[in-house]
This record gives sequence, C-alpha cells and structure tokens, in this order.
Amino acid sequence: MKNLKLKSLMLTLLAMVAVSMMCVSLTACGDDDDDKGGSDWPAKFRQTVIVNGVEKAIDEVKLEKLSAYDVDYYSIIIHSGEGKFRISIPTASVDKVLDLTKDQRISQKSPVTASIASTYAYGDESFAQGSTMRVSVSGNTVKIVTKGKAIKDGNIYNMATNEINPGKSCSNTFDIEYSGTYTPGK
Repeated sequence: MKNLKLKSLMLTLLAMVAVSMMCVSLTACGDDDDDKGGSDWPAKFRQTVIVNGVEKAIDEVKLEKLSAYDVDYYSIIIHSGEGKFRISIPTASVDKVLDLTKDQRISQKSPVTASIASTYAYGDESFAQGSTMRVSVSGNTVKIVTKGKAIKDGNIYNMATNEINPGKSCSNTFDIEYSGTYTPGK
C-alpha cells in the first residue's frame, strides 16, 4: 500500500514537471514580439543616413500620409546635407520589422509597398538578403531603422499588365537610424 502511494505521488510530480516544461517551451516559441518587431530599437539612435558608406547627419524629416489604390501609406523624406532620401511604408506595416526581400504589399491588387529610394519591396530580388525596415509613427514623432542593400533600381509595378518592371542593376547600401520629430510634408 505504501509503495502504491509513493508511486502515485511520483507520477503526479512527473506530470506536473512535464506540464511546466511544456509551458516554458510554448512561451519561448511564441512570436508575439515578432509581429510588432519586438523591442529591438537601438538604445541610442545615430540620427544619420549612411548611403554607400558615406554617413551624413539627418537635418530634417518630412512625413506625409498618402493613399493610393486603396492603401494608406507614409511617404518619408529624410534631408541630410544637401541630399534627400525617400522611404515609404504602408500604414498597416508600421511597427513591424519588414523583410524587404519579401513582397510587402498589403493588397495584391495594389502596387503600394515598402520602398527605399526607387527600389520597391515586391519580392522580386531587388533587395539583398538581410535588408530590413522598421518604422514607428506616434503623434509628431517617428522612429526609423532600415538597413540593407538595393540591387535593383526602378522595379516599378505596372498596373496595366500586373507585372514588375525588372529595373536596372545597382549596388546601393543604406543604413538609417532616426528617432525624433518630423515636419508634415507636401
């Protein structure tokens, strides 16, 4: 009788340990942070644009909310030195880490996607592996972290033929970190 109680107690403890381990495993595998981009913002933003290895301080950021083909998006112009750098992102993709090598359109009926300068994220090998973008807009502040390499330029989507223009080969690296206020753009 004593052995039966001890055996029952051991099985109960074993079952509790198994359930506890399963809970820990499920918690570790969850992807809630991945959908929102996790908490991987830099501790301190550089406030610079680096294009093809040349780093320039960001002087001003202009942001405009636009809509085209039934998709809302942000058009962001970053002024640094005497140059401008444009990025765009669908509003539905804000606060997410975007893999620019994948098609980032919200609607397959729309050409609106994430873009860096004149390279668009259609999943057509216009960006090199590891190219990412994350944008957050809150009130009158914006956070931008984008890094990678554009390997095609001008890969514009043709709505009439539903085909992507192959664009021209290029090799443009980009690395932007900015957190601060923006000016409403036009």
